[in-house]
Amino acid sequence: MRKIPGTLVLLAALLAPAAGAGGGAELRRAARMLSNRDPAVRRRGLGLLAGSRDRSSLLLILRALGDRDPEVRSAARRLLAGRRRPAELALVRSRGLSNRDPRVRLACYRHLLRGASPGTGAEDLLEKALSDRDPGVREAAAGLVHRSGGRGPSLRAAAVLRGREGRPRAEALRALLVLDPEAARSVAPPLLADRSMECRVAALRVLAGGPRGRARAALLEALDDESWSVRVAAIRLLSGLREPAAVPALIRRLARERGRVKHEAGSALAALTGVALPPDAGPWARGWAGARAGFRVPGRPPVPAPQPPA
Repeated sequence: MRKIPGTLVLLAALLAPAAGAGGGAELRRAARMLSNRDPAVRRRGLGLLAGSRDRSSLLLILRALGDRDPEVRSAARRLLAGRRRPAELALVRSRGLSNRDPRVRLACYRHLLRGASPGTGAEDLLEKALSDRDPGVREAAAGLVHRSGGRGPSLRAAAVLRGREGRPRAEALRALLVLDPEAARSVAPPLLADRSMECRVAALRVLAGGPRGRARAALLEALDDESWSVRVAAIRLLSGLREPAAVPALIRRLARERGRVKHEAGSALAALTGVALPPDAGPWARGWAGARAGFRVPGRPPVPAPQPPA
């Protein structure tokens, strides 16, 4: 017979008196079933908790939110959805949000935020989720910010701009780009000067999908960035935009770059011009001097004339 993990048995034994003798026995049985190797047995163990509203059963549900089986986790989330008494929400906040498993924390954030209204601590919860140590929780928090709707653009910006670490801000910005492109483009410009390389790259990718003039200016300026990763991102984005103004700028970069960045610049020039030359500034500068007049990127349609504002 498989030995029952001591944590679950001890948890049930300590908390059982609050549920009464009969309830305690049922709780211990549920705890044993939740430690079984068979996910079907664990799901039945959760079923024993369906009619219980005491503290101990809620702790077992919180534990099941991190189960290795997705169906068990789903069953635990369904049970959790009905636990919305003040004491239950307080326990979810104190024990669920401090759980080591990011799946448990994320499920608890979603539970606490469901139906929450401004002024009830929802903003603080979102801020906490945005600084979670797990990138998956932080990225999901950006979606929660987006869906918070009436809580305003300042909180949406917080998904990108708060905190000291660059990687969470970059991840949040990428998530926000999918959820709300306009909001992402509105908060991206300050990140072009961020100390984090990841943030600067993410901001460039966001702006590259927006108005062409702003994208061109940001990408051309990023060619001088101190980080080679940012310069490579800018080169690739300029090539993808089929931007004619990139040609002379990339030729100038050839004279200053080495290694991978120089190779990227040469590849981008070949793609933009349709000409195959070595990645050296001399041949490209001479070729550009005779071709710049009337130059158009091969395969790129003429840019339409700007329309007057309505």
